[in-house]
Amino acid sequence: MKSLVLAEKPSVAKEIAHTLGCNTKGNGYFEGSQYIITWALGHLVTLKTPEDYGDKYKSWTVDTLPMIPEKLETKIIPGSKKQFYNIKEIAKRNDINELIIATDAGREGELVARLIMEHIHWKKPFKRLWISSLTRQAIKEGFSRLKPGREYDNLFNAAKCRSEADWLIGLNVTRALTIKYNDQLSAGRVQTPTLSMMVKREEEIRSFRPVPFWTIEANLGGFTAQYTDKNNNARIFDKAEAERLKAKLSGKTAIIKTVAKKEKNENAPLFYDLTELQREANKRYAFTAQKTLKSLQSLYEYHKLVTYPRTDSRHITEDIVPTLNLRLNSLPYDYKNYVSEIIKNKMSVNKSSVNNSKVTDHHALLPTEEKAQTGNLTQEEMKIYNLIVKRFIENFYPPFKYEQVKVTLDIDGEAFSSSGRTVIDRGWKKVEDRSDGERSLPELKEGQKFDKVRLDLKSSHTEPPPRHTEGTLLTEMEKHSLGTPATRAEIIEKLIHVSYVERKEKSLIPTQKGKQIIEIVVTDLRSPDLTSKWEKELEDIIKGKKHREDFMKDIVYNTKRLVKETLEKDKDYKHSNMINKACPECGKNLLAVTKKDTLLHTCSDRNCKYREVVGRLSYRKCRKCHEKMEMKEVKGDTIFVCKKCNIEQKLSEMPEGGRANWKELSSSNRKNDEEFKKADNPFAALKDFFN
Repeated sequence: MKSLVLAEKPSVAKEIAHTLGCNTKGNGYFEGSQYIITWALGHLVTLKTPEDYGDKYKSWTVDTLPMIPEKLETKIIPGSKKQFYNIKEIAKRNDINELIIATDAGREGELVARLIMEHIHWKKPFKRLWISSLTRQAIKEGFSRLKPGREYDNLFNAAKCRSEADWLIGLNVTRALTIKYNDQLSAGRVQTPTLSMMVKREEEIRSFRPVPFWTIEANLGGFTAQYTDKNNNARIFDKAEAERLKAKLSGKTAIIKTVAKKEKNENAPLFYDLTELQREANKRYAFTAQKTLKSLQSLYEYHKLVTYPRTDSRHITEDIVPTLNLRLNSLPYDYKNYVSEIIKNKMSVNKSSVNNSKVTDHHALLPTEEKAQTGNLTQEEMKIYNLIVKRFIENFYPPFKYEQVKVTLDIDGEAFSSSGRTVIDRGWKKVEDRSDGERSLPELKEGQKFDKVRLDLKSSHTEPPPRHTEGTLLTEMEKHSLGTPATRAEIIEKLIHVSYVERKEKSLIPTQKGKQIIEIVVTDLRSPDLTSKWEKELEDIIKGKKHREDFMKDIVYNTKRLVKETLEKDKDYKHSNMINKACPECGKNLLAVTKKDTLLHTCSDRNCKYREVVGRLSYRKCRKCHEKMEMKEVKGDTIFVCKKCNIEQKLSEMPEGGRANWKELSSSNRKNDEEFKKADNPFAALKDFFN
C-alpha cells in the first residue's frame, strides 16, 4: 500500500518527490514505491461567491442584506479544476491507504489541504508533515516523525473561522457601502483598521502646528553639555528666557558635580521573524513587505537556504541547538572569517534566543544546513539572505560591552548635563561594524572646573509625527494583532490596489478615497480593538480554549449589526474619480475607471449602464515610475502616455523602430507579466476576497 502526499505547490511536491525517490511522473503527480506525491496550486477550493447561492444574492440591493447563508459552502476554483480532478482520481486508487498533508505548516496551509479533502470525500486515515525547511534532511526527518492529522483539527477550525468571518463581514459591509454611496467600495476586518491608522496619522500631521523652542549648549573643549531645567527638560519654549539664561551664564565657570559610570552589556538582537525582517529590509533597502516576502519565499522554496518564512517567532527551541554548527559550516565563503572566529573561540549561541515557550508553529528564521550556493541568487534575494545570516552569526558573538558615563555640571546655579559611552568590547557589533552614533567623553572627575564657558543658543521647532512607512505600519499591525505575519504584506498591497493608499518613496499616504472610506465606515470596524479580539479568539480556537460555533455566532451577530449601522450612517461621500463631463444618457457626472487594462468613462449612477472606452493600458512601463503606460491611437501613430509622470512616447520615434520590434517587446513584457502573476505576489496569492 502507498501513501498519498498532498503538497501546496508543484515546486514543493517536486522536492519531496526527489527526496523520497518518487521518480515516475504521472498526470499531476510523482510516484515511487511507497509514496504518490501530488500538489495543490495554492487554494484549489474556496468559498462560494454570493452569486453562487442563486438569484437572491445576485442583485446588489438593500433587501438582500445581510447575506448570511444557512451554511457557507465551498467550490472548486474554476482555473484549478484540472489539478483538483487529478487529485480526486489518484485518491480513488485502491493501493492508497492514507493521506499525508504536506501543505505549508500553518493555519492557511491546513485550510488548503482540508478543503480539498472535504471535496474528494476523504474517509481514510491521514497524517501531518510539519517541517520548517525544505532541505532533503528536513524532509526525511519530517517523514520519520509524522503526526496524526487529527491533532490539527483545531488549526483547521481556526482557519475556517477566519475565512468565513472575512466572507461574512467583508462582503456584507462592502455591499452595504457600495449600495449606499453608489461607488465600488470595500471594507474588511483587517484592511479597514489598518487604513484607519494611516488616516489617523495623516490627520495628526495635517493638524500639527510647529512650536519654536531653544536649547543652550555649553562648549567645554573636549565635549559639550546641555542646559536642563528642574524637570530635566532641555527645551525652552520662551525665547526671552533662553536669551536671559545665555546672557547670565556666558563666560562663567562650569563645575562638574557628579560623574556616574556604569558598565553595561547589550546582547545581540533576537533572530528574525517575518515581520521584523520586513521592517529591517524596508528600513535599509526600502523594500516593500511583499518584496521581502517574495524574496524570502524563493530562498526557502527554490534555493532551500532558509527555514519556513511565515513565522512569528524570534526564538529557537532547544532541539534546534545541536544543528547550529552544521548550519554555520554550510554558510558561504563570504562569512568564513566570522565562522572561523566562532569555532576557534568555541562560542555558543546566545541563551536568550533559545526559549521553547516562545516558539509557536515555527521557530525563528535561520539559514538551513544546505550547502549554500549564492551564485544563483538575485540581488534582492542576496540582501535578504545576508540579513538572516548576519543576524544568525551575531547570536554567537559575546555581548556588546560599554561603560555608560553621565555627567552633571553647575554653571552659576543652573544645571547642565552630558552623557557618552566608552566601548569596552564591540562583541556582536563586529559582524556589521555598527557604530550607532556612539559618543565618548574624555576622562572627567568631580570638582573639575572649566573657566569662561562659551554658550551656544540653538533654535528649533517641534516636528509632526512622521508618515507611516511599511516598517512602522507593520509594527502597528503587529502591536494591534491585525492580520498575521503571512497576511500583512497582502493587506498593504490590497489597500494600494483599491486606491485607498499610495506609495511615495518610503511613505504610505492615504488617498482622498481612503480618507473618505474611514469617515463613512462604522466606528467598530475602523478600530483595531474588535479585530484584535477576533484574532485572539482564533488563537484560542487553536489552543482548544474556544469553540468554533461560539466564534461564528459572534461573527454573524456583528455582521448584522455592522450592516445595519452602515446603512443608517448619515455621511456624505464624493467620488474621488469623478470627472467634469456629463453622462450623455442621464446627465450625471462620469467616472474615470480602469478595468482589466481598459480605461473607461462610466456613469456615476450605478443604475445607468452608460460606459465608453477611452483608452487602454499597454505592456510598456514608464521609465520613471514603472507603471503601465496608456496607449492611444492618434493620427495613425501609437502614443504611450504616463499620466502620473506626464511622459509621452510615440511608437514611430522609439529607437527600436517600427511595429515589428514593438510586438517583440510587447510579447516579452507580456511574458514577464504572466510570470509575475504566477509568482507569490499579493494579487495571485490573495486567498480570499477580503482580509
